[in-house]
Amino acid sequence: MAAGDSATASRRRLMSDELTSRIADRFSRVEPRRRARAMLLGLLAELPRKSCRTLAEHAGDRTPEGMRHLLFQHPAAHHAGDRGQRGPAGVSQWR
Repeated sequence: MAAGDSATASRRRLMSDELTSRIADRFSRVEPRRRARAMLLGLLAELPRKSCRTLAEHAGDRTPEGMRHLLFQHPAAHHAGDRGQRGPAGVSQWR
């Protein structure tokens, strides 16, 4: 791994840690919090495509079901707009 790659990976980790700390209170259990962190790392990674499947593979999961559950069924997903959280392009999510 080149020095630039190491610095980029380090920056991604710092960004992921900061973002995870900002959303941590949305999750009452550590398991979904860890999955959300893994999803953030996948989103920050230079993957050719970003889907639940590729994010799950990047996280080391065998199937994309956990990522899908986090996005579509976890209670935090349904309350994203409750505290002024905004989605892509400033659009309120799931409201």
